[in-house]
Amino acid sequence: MNRRIFAEKNYNITGKVVPYDKFRLFIDKPQGFTINPEHFPKIIERAEALLNKEYPQLIASDYMMFKRDGNRSIYEGKYFPRRGDILTLALAEYVEKKGRFTDKIIDVLWLILEETSWVIPAHNPSKPGVNCCLPYAYTGKVDYIDLFAATTGATLAWIYYLCKDEFDNVTGLINERLLFELNRRIVQPYLDPVACGDKMWWTGVRGNTVNNWCPWIVSNILTVCALTVKDLPTREAIVRNALPMLDNFTSVYHDDGGCDEGPSYW
Repeated sequence: MNRRIFAEKNYNITGKVVPYDKFRLFIDKPQGFTINPEHFPKIIERAEALLNKEYPQLIASDYMMFKRDGNRSIYEGKYFPRRGDILTLALAEYVEKKGRFTDKIIDVLWLILEETSWVIPAHNPSKPGVNCCLPYAYTGKVDYIDLFAATTGATLAWIYYLCKDEFDNVTGLINERLLFELNRRIVQPYLDPVACGDKMWWTGVRGNTVNNWCPWIVSNILTVCALTVKDLPTREAIVRNALPMLDNFTSVYHDDGGCDEGPSYW
């Protein structure tokens, strides 16, 4: 415990963050992102099964259930399949390249972009004097990122990486909206010192103990940064913020590698 790995380098990242146009994934090849052709039939088969799938609305009463009786499964049962399905569809379109899955990808993407909040009911933050059985993110300023908002951000960053050219062939508005929402819901609250200090306890910036939410959320935000953030100063700011947050985690992580996330529930 008490190990602050990145502080040993004084958090100096100036000139060390790769610009967006030069960033490449380790799995990138000269011909682009590649998937073993042996997996093509199964990927396409799974995506074909989704072409006629209908997605239920995420309604307010489902969201309110958690505050009312602790039920989180009904809302989450509608929320999570959207995320898994869009990745399946995007991979299928990427390997097949016939346009068969494009409209369905856009439909599911638009559903996710239209969600009032990417924060699940069980993680919805409180607000003084307000019964927060519903999210208040519609106010125009998102001030909280939970585990699954961050995961959603990373998922959509991968969708952008895989499908951005195909989306532009339909209309530039799709990528514009996608990047707008990633900036509004992930990048801006993450860079907001007030939100990080007041709401987002998992950052540890106010001196509190953190758990495994910290590295998980930071890893997803770094994915958003790597795959979608084109402004270099913003990329540097995201990485710069990540280092002390991760040190907040390693400083309280036990020497035996154990995390109290599970046992603390009991």
